[in-house]
Amino acid sequence: MSLSKSDIAEGIRGLAAADTGTGGLFGSPALITGWFWKIAPANQSYPYVIFDIVDVSSDDAFAKDIVEVVFRVRVINTLETTGLTPGLTTSSGIVNRIYSLIHRSTPTIGVGTWVASEIQRINGTENADEDHTEFVEEFRFYMTATAK
Repeated sequence: MSLSKSDIAEGIRGLAAADTGTGGLFGSPALITGWFWKIAPANQSYPYVIFDIVDVSSDDAFAKDIVEVVFRVRVINTLETTGLTPGLTTSSGIVNRIYSLIHRSTPTIGVGTWVASEIQRINGTENADEDHTEFVEEFRFYMTATAK
């Protein structure tokens, strides 16, 4: 059975969607207004998350198939020009929450013969324009076929 980006994306999103407790991404009150694939809806209120899969590459390792998955999570928030609060503080808190949820966790991918490794953070950067800030975190994990 082959892996699809849709299956992988649902597994990654599932890690975040399960964070519904106090102080969670989707808790009450929620830290973010939404978690979107590639692009947010027009006029989406801040802060929100956009994620996408950067690369899915496969390799044969002896008798097993291995797939490396690299994905990016972007925290988008208003640009705060009057100090560190609330823009930078809020965005940093969301990034830290995502890191604690994703790094070293194992996504559940709904494909029967594949097993995921723990997720590892690769790097993080920050960008800004005149309207918003963007914190970008990249992660990677591997999928191994249990049968060929």
